[in-house]
Amino acid sequence: FSTNFSTLRHVYVIENLHMDKECLLKVIDHCVKMKGKNVSVNYITTVARNWAYEGVRSSEDFDEKMMSQERISGDVSLVLKAMGIKRSASIDEYQMYLHWVNDLEITLDVITFVVKNQKVKNFNKLDNLLSKCYSLRLESVKEMEDYFASQEEMFNIAKMVVKKLGLWYDDLSNI
Repeated sequence: FSTNFSTLRHVYVIENLHMDKECLLKVIDHCVKMKGKNVSVNYITTVARNWAYEGVRSSEDFDEKMMSQERISGDVSLVLKAMGIKRSASIDEYQMYLHWVNDLEITLDVITFVVKNQKVKNFNKLDNLLSKCYSLRLESVKEMEDYFASQEEMFNIAKMVVKKLGLWYDDLSNI
């Protein structure tokens, strides 16, 4: 049953999303290389569907997307290195990086500054911080440096006030 079900999913990608068979095979191969031989059919289908929505439907489109990812892999490696992570980036991490650079127009130096300044150890936390900075319209390293310094100062004041009042809280972030 599972083989027939996975085949149906692949047929769906080919017929309804108009992805070439060769492209789908390349997507499958890419997912196996990224996640290992135990990669789920759901994951492969999701990647294929998302890429088809992005316009990756032919073998040439796939090759172009891979070249684009190779161009940014050095930058993503720098972000991982700044986090102290020694592995390769996942597809999701590449997508987050592309979102930051292309959609939010955040530069690599700003991203690495946030990682180092806030001691970020994973992409999800970094995504939350960068989204917050973007919503506050903080664009440069200097603006973010000033913002984080003021946040730290307010946190220290809150800690001092709570201590003077003789109170104790598990988490002072709301205070």
